[in-house]
Amino acid sequence: MTDEQALNKETIFALKETLGEIFDELRDAFIEDGEILIKQADEAMTNADYTSLASYVHTLKSSAKNIGADGLGESCLQLEDLLVKGDYQIIEILIPEMSGQMESVKKALLEI
Repeated sequence: MTDEQALNKETIFALKETLGEIFDELRDAFIEDGEILIKQADEAMTNADYTSLASYVHTLKSSAKNIGADGLGESCLQLEDLLVKGDYQIIEILIPEMSGQMESVKKALLEI
């Protein structure tokens, strides 16, 4: 995923228009919280704490969708589905990919 593809531009521009200067605060909070949630998800996976993992992924999904990081949100949804199915080996592979997506989203948001 390129930085250009990381964000839904329509959602971003609508948020910026609606929120004005507050958008920067929202962006910064999303980045900070998102990075924490990714780390918590990785730790939960390492500890086989799938209940906490599901909570972290669900929270990140909602936040990502709200700020226009649709690809990251879809990856979180995929992880949620895999958790329900108990397919933990694939989840272990996808969490680092989700971390990479978060970095692309962060970079794209900071360039706006």
